[in-house]
Amino acid sequence: MKGHVMEIAGVIVGVPVLIVLGAVDMIATLVRRSPIA
Repeated sequence: MKGHVMEIAGVIVGVPVLIVLGAVDMIATLVRRSPIA
């Protein structure tokens, strides 16, 4: 049971982190292409 709770906690933490990292990477790419920067 404890291992299952840790697994759920890992998913809850991991998914938003991946989304944030993906968003940051996408923004960084857009900024690099942008003539303003």
